[in-house]
Amino acid sequence: QPSPRARMELALRGVLAGNIFDLGASASAELWANGGAAFAETRGRLLARPWAVDDLDEALERLGAPGRYRKAVLFVDNAGSDVVLGMLPLCRELLKGGTRVVLAANELPNINDITAEELAGLFTCLASRPRVEDEVLLAAARAGTLRVVSTGSDLPVIDLTDLSEAFVQEAAGCDLVVLEGMGRAIETNLRAEFTCDALNIGMVKHPEVAQCLGGRLFDGVVRFRRPTTQLN
Repeated sequence: QPSPRARMELALRGVLAGNIFDLGASASAELWANGGAAFAETRGRLLARPWAVDDLDEALERLGAPGRYRKAVLFVDNAGSDVVLGMLPLCRELLKGGTRVVLAANELPNINDITAEELAGLFTCLASRPRVEDEVLLAAARAGTLRVVSTGSDLPVIDLTDLSEAFVQEAAGCDLVVLEGMGRAIETNLRAEFTCDALNIGMVKHPEVAQCLGGRLFDGVVRFRRPTTQLN
């Protein structure tokens, strides 16, 4: 039986692998046009550490301890494998540890980013059967410990100063923020400061971004930090 830390590491590596499945980035689109690879194979073939930004060990010290967080806000990125095989397993691990989870997605479509309406639809029924059949996720959705909310955005990046009122209300009191994807976690907000623990995680899919970070194409970015200031 894997330890909670080992399961969390697998989940975080899965987020990186899932984020490669992005038809909005030319390098990723070319990869899948040439046949791509299965998800498990992709996860197993991530570039060797250290990554372009590599706080994985620090992240695991915190996220790998069940019950560490009361409420986590997860900003998701792409539809398909990115969210289903990447972010939902991370969400599941947090829920199993007793953390309430808010999944935050765009209001309107942009490239292949998932929308809040599409994401919420995963937890509804089609022909009397739920689209997502995982009992941990379904039970949390029914109980309200898993929520889906729109950020109000229609961009492939996220401006944390311009979010919907519904999101602000849902996120109140969170003690963990996870920003996922190249647009939301790397090209914007990589150095954003928070009053709670924060994790930026994503895959470098543009050569210009790799050069800026001193890393490699398809390098991982895992930036974790504790709060710089505390709320009064």
